[in-house]
This record gives sequence, structure tokens and C-alpha cells, in this order.
Amino acid sequence: MNFPMPSEIEMDQLVRLCAMLREILPNNRFYGPRLAAAGITKEIESVSQFLNAAPLTTKQELVDDQGVYPPYGSNLTYPVERYTRYNQTSGTTGRPLRWLDTTESWEWMVGNWLEVYRASGVAPGDRIFFAF
Repeated sequence: MNFPMPSEIEMDQLVRLCAMLREILPNNRFYGPRLAAAGITKEIESVSQFLNAAPLTTKQELVDDQGVYPPYGSNLTYPVERYTRYNQTSGTTGRPLRWLDTTESWEWMVGNWLEVYRASGVAPGDRIFFAF
């Protein structure tokens, strides 16, 4: 299949996506088989190839998986000892969904929020309400 030449941003996204897939595919019992069944390999050729092939995952599938493999389900890429943060939905519409973060994944998430605030014009001295 021929794909158009990616932009610099798309190339960066592809490099990062491939790095993520190299971690997930051999180690994550929830997503590894789903992605492999969709034909997604460690070295995909484009982000659009991934987006067109990636299977949709519902919250209910994740909650059901946690019921079968308590308490966190099979959606773990690393040994549980590597995770440093525990998160959970409120459970207002069913069983709560739990997930764990590594130090790296937590820092990545915080960095994303910092970028959102920067892009929104939040500056030192401003006060915001973060409802999470």
C-alpha cells in the first residue's frame, strides 16, 4: 500500500506510535491481541494506517476485563510494581474503571495538561478550577 509522504509532525507521531506499539504488542494482554488481529504491527507505515485499522474499545470492555482479571484487568503493559499512581472513575454509571500510571505516563499526562494551559493563555498568578 502506498501512503503519501508524512509531514514532520506526522513523522514524529509515527515514531512515537511505533515506540508505543513495541511496548504494547508483546506485553499487554488486553491490547496486544486486539491490535495484532487488526493487522497492526510494531512497524506500521503511517498514522493513518493505524487509525484506519485500530479496533474501537469501549469503556464497558475495559470494565468487563477488570471483572475477569481483577483488580486492574489485563490492560497492563508492565509488572504491577512499575506503576506508581492509581486512578478510578466515579462509577456513577456502573462499576468504576480503574487504571494505573507509571511515573513516565503520569509525567506525560501532566505535560499535556501544562501545554493545554499554556495554549489557553494561563499564566503564573492565574487561578483555575480543575474539576478532576
